[in-house]
Amino acid sequence: MQYDGNRRVVVTGLGASTSVGGDVASTWESLLACRVGISAIEDERFADLPARIAGFAAVDPLEILPRPEARK
Repeated sequence: MQYDGNRRVVVTGLGASTSVGGDVASTWESLLACRVGISAIEDERFADLPARIAGFAAVDPLEILPRPEARK
């Protein structure tokens, strides 16, 4: 498909929940500061997982969403 220059995009908002920030602003600040969101998994709840490193979300979805939405 060839671009004809007539396509338009509308950005209605930004969202991010990453291992270095719970929103766009804090994620961007962390990236600019070269913060790393990946670390060793030390919690015993994850002892059976084959991975030993992970990046955990900065915000628990249950803190901001109803339970059915958070499970998605």
